Amino acid sequence: MPSKNPMTRRLATGFAIALALTGVAACSKKQAPAAVPPSVNVVQLAPLSVPIYDEFIGQTDAPDNVEIRARVEGYVEDIPFTEGSIVSKGALLYTLDRRPFEAALESSKASLAQAKAMLAKAQESVELVRAKANLKASNAELVNASQLLARVQPLAEQKAVTQAQLDEATARQKEAEARVAGDTAAVQQAEITQRTDIDAAKAVVAAGQASVRASELNLGYTKIYAPVSGRIGRSAVKLGSLVQQGMAEPLTIISTTGEITVNFTITERQYLDLAEKMKVIQSDPGRKGQLQLILADGSVHPEVGRVNLADRSVDPQTGTLGLRAIFPNPEGLVKPGQFAKIRAAIIQTDNAIIIPQEAIQDLLGSRYVYVVGDDNIAKRRDVVPGARIGTMWVIDKGLNPGERVVIEGLQKIRPDTPVTPTTVPLPDPNAPRANTPSAS
Repeated sequence: MPSKNPMTRRLATGFAIALALTGVAACSKKQAPAAVPPSVNVVQLAPLSVPIYDEFIGQTDAPDNVEIRARVEGYVEDIPFTEGSIVSKGALLYTLDRRPFEAALESSKASLAQAKAMLAKAQESVELVRAKANLKASNAELVNASQLLARVQPLAEQKAVTQAQLDEATARQKEAEARVAGDTAAVQQAEITQRTDIDAAKAVVAAGQASVRASELNLGYTKIYAPVSGRIGRSAVKLGSLVQQGMAEPLTIISTTGEITVNFTITERQYLDLAEKMKVIQSDPGRKGQLQLILADGSVHPEVGRVNLADRSVDPQTGTLGLRAIFPNPEGLVKPGQFAKIRAAIIQTDNAIIIPQEAIQDLLGSRYVYVVGDDNIAKRRDVVPGARIGTMWVIDKGLNPGERVVIEGLQKIRPDTPVTPTTVPLPDPNAPRANTPSAS
């Protein structure tokens, strides 16, 4: 049998190969599996009654920061406290060199003893005693002279005695009167002098007593005690340091514990807005004045607080009003100097639709979510967010109760495509931010 043309053979072979490849492709196309809808987590919306909060940035501080300062000059001999520890009121913090003050106290006591001796001497005036004795003798002489004159005068009238005897008796009586008058004046002068000396001595005694008290105080100031209980900071001086009054830096600082304050400011507009909303808060005893403290890691301080100070006026330079809130801090978790947020419930919203913040997408200023219908098709829906509540967002427009919104797996979704939804509970709006459970 004659052989075929080579060209014919090549065409036949190519046609056979093409048929084979076409068959393989057809088989492969028939066996390709359908695409599996992506798994997503959704929440089902329900109207809720939730509080609307305002948040303000603040900084924590201790209710009292007590500066410990020296009241006398001296060298530090002992520092018995541990830096950063809790100290009790009355605990010994510093001991200064006592010797100069002990010497000053002894000197003051000696001066006081001398002053008391001067007072005793003034109270027992020798001059007054002598003057009184002279007056007593003069009075006795006057009595004798008067008695003599009384006897002589009748006799002189009867010419029983001479005129010279009468004159002598009269002169003696007058001389005795003059001596009594002089001695009386001397007694009065001695009394005045004694009172003056006593007053002067008492003043010296009082000054001596004050000097002793001052010396005792100065000696007491060589031991410096904690005036309050709290956490003590670092010591600014070491053993052997010379400390004195008027030092620019305190020896250390004690911050009281048990409570923590937060200083924050609000704008004038916020103040006026809050003033209106406070009427609603005041009408609800359960929320009256209660504040939450949000720490830097997003956690909520377990204790609620209240505003305990508002400045008397708005600062004209910044247009803000300073406020201070106070919170119980029994475990001392919150330290002074931390940055934190104050969250205040300002109004209660009924029938609110809220969704987690991560469910909301933002494209060129337009916010939207994905809603999964009964046919499990994810559709884009534009929304208008309102107030924020913790990690949640109140939706003012765009969503209805009962609808399902995707909160996890958003990166897998394409608009108007099927998904495999798993319904998860709506997160607590007041809980710190946490990862939503992954879709299976």
